[in-house]
Amino acid sequence: MKNFFKRVISAFLLLTSSTESLAGTDPRRFERLAGAMMLLSIAIGAVLAGLWDLTSHVTCVVWPHLLNYWVVSSLVCGLVIVFGPYRRSAASLIESAVGVGRLSRWVGPALLAAVVAVVLNYAFRQSNPDWPTQLSLQLAWLWPRPLCRVLLLMPVWGAWSMVVLVQFHRPDDRTDPPARCFAETVGPLSSAVCLAVPLAGSLMLLNFLYPWRHFIPPAAAVATALGAGTLIVRRRGRMSRKALLATNFLTQLGFLTAYLVVR
Repeated sequence: MKNFFKRVISAFLLLTSSTESLAGTDPRRFERLAGAMMLLSIAIGAVLAGLWDLTSHVTCVVWPHLLNYWVVSSLVCGLVIVFGPYRRSAASLIESAVGVGRLSRWVGPALLAAVVAVVLNYAFRQSNPDWPTQLSLQLAWLWPRPLCRVLLLMPVWGAWSMVVLVQFHRPDDRTDPPARCFAETVGPLSSAVCLAVPLAGSLMLLNFLYPWRHFIPPAAAVATALGAGTLIVRRRGRMSRKALLATNFLTQLGFLTAYLVVR
C-alpha cells in the first residue's frame, strides 16, 4: 500500500512539478507509473466533475434568474484545468507551438483557459436523456449529467496519451531522466490495458449519443494522441517530459471538442 501511494505521488510530481524541481529528484521514482498515472487522472476527473456540478448549483442559488448559469461553471473549470493540475501541460503545449517567451508564460495560458471555458460552455447539455431516475439520491452521483461525464473522462484520455506515445517514440540520450525512466518502463501490454479504461468508460458513459456518435470522441482522442503527439515530438526534436505533457493536454482538448461537435 505504501508503494502504491508513493507511485501516485510520483505520477503527480511528473504531471505538475517544474523541470528545476525534478532535477534533484531520483529519476527511478518515475518507473512503472502507467497505472498510477491513470488512477491519478481518474481522481482529477472526478474532482473536475464535482467542481462543475457544485459551482452550477451554487450559481443557481446565488443568481436564480441567470438563465445560462453554466457559464460560471465553465469558466471556473477552464481556469482550474489550465492553472491547476495541468498548468505544466498547458505551458508545454504553448511552448511547443510558439516557443518560449512571454506568451507561453501568462498570455498563452489565459487564452487557452478561455478556449477551454468556451468549449465547455457550448458543450453543456441541459437535457439528461438517460438520467437514471430510478436511482436514489445517494446513488445518483454515479451517473452524472453528460458534461460531468466528459470532464471525468478527459484526464483519463490525457494520461493514456502519455502511455501510448512512448510506444512509438522511444527516448534517447537527449531525453530528460524522468521521461526516460517513465518511457522505458511502459510496455505495449500496459498501453493496451490502460486504453481499456477510457475506451470502456467513453462507450458506456456517452452511450446517450447512440447509435454511432459516441464512437467519435474516443476516436478523436486516439487520433490526437498518436497524430498530434507525433507532431509535438518532432517539433521538439525528441521525446521529453514536455512533449508528453503537451500531448496530454491536447488529447483532452481533442476529446472535449469532438464531444462538442457530436453532442
